[in-house]
Amino acid sequence: MGKFGDALRRAEEERREGASPVARAGAPAALGPGELDSRVVAYLAKASPEMEQFRMLRTNIMAIDPANPPRVLAVTSSVKKEGKSLTTLNLGATFAEQRDIRVLVVDADLRRPSLAGLLGIEARFGLSHLLTRDLPLHKAVRETPIPHLHLMPAGEACTNPAELLGSRQMSDLIEVLRTEFDFVLFDTPPILCVHDMGILGARMDGVVYVIKLHVTDRLRVQHGLDILERGRARILGLVLTNVMRDARSSSVVSEYYHYHR
Repeated sequence: MGKFGDALRRAEEERREGASPVARAGAPAALGPGELDSRVVAYLAKASPEMEQFRMLRTNIMAIDPANPPRVLAVTSSVKKEGKSLTTLNLGATFAEQRDIRVLVVDADLRRPSLAGLLGIEARFGLSHLLTRDLPLHKAVRETPIPHLHLMPAGEACTNPAELLGSRQMSDLIEVLRTEFDFVLFDTPPILCVHDMGILGARMDGVVYVIKLHVTDRLRVQHGLDILERGRARILGLVLTNVMRDARSSSVVSEYYHYHR
């Protein structure tokens, strides 16, 4: 797995030696309506080194096939709290920086939704409503503080998330969103926690896999990638979070590796 494997090996060596050179991102404070999480650097720190990393990630994804770039993407991880939701938001915002581009981020983690909370948006309707009710699309899409970036919240809690995400209605919705937006990014459940992402992966143009360096072990990562490959998902690349290059950098995102076998 090339450079990615080297990075994980370094992380394992540091962990065995008891080193802890990486600053941990603190738990977000409780937010009220209209308050953005400080880690949404796409809005609060557009000129930051962290945001430049997300722009680089966008560029690398677009370069995979410049004539026909992936437009419907899923972002996932092995387990929870690896940074996939923040990656989804900040990456979506970099796509929205382009002229005349409309971007939608979809909270498809129906068990543990977080995107609306990170953006400080009150979510009345969302994805689950579209899949279970005769609801117009515009009712489930909200504008965000970030120009040209729209949000589809998760919607109300449901007892059968996997069945909803694997339904014909979901397939139809994905095709509708292709016609309504230039880019669509799905924040999906961690691959090892539930099998929802295994269902969704093959329906996407590609999957971005988020890994929290110094925390997630190689076996879990490999297991998650194997599940996606068995489900015929196209893995675009691997994003390492929790990486610190220097004292000015945060632990949001720092490295991207194109995935290959």
